Amino acid sequence: MSGKKTNHPASHKRPVNRRRKSALNLLEAQLKSGVKPVKGSHTETEKLTEKDISRINREISILKAKIIS
Repeated sequence: MSGKKTNHPASHKRPVNRRRKSALNLLEAQLKSGVKPVKGSHTETEKLTEKDISRINREISILKAKIIS
């Protein structure tokens, strides 16, 4: 084998799609819980600000548009 990658239309997109779905689930869970981790701490959390909520909603809509069904 020459070591070349084959260019199958959808097969190389699957890992990306899986990462996007995982990120989407994490963002939706964070939005539902209403808290985010405090920087530099593994146990403390703080409430999401309005800015955080709008950023997460924007990221969710972008991910939903990019996910290949």
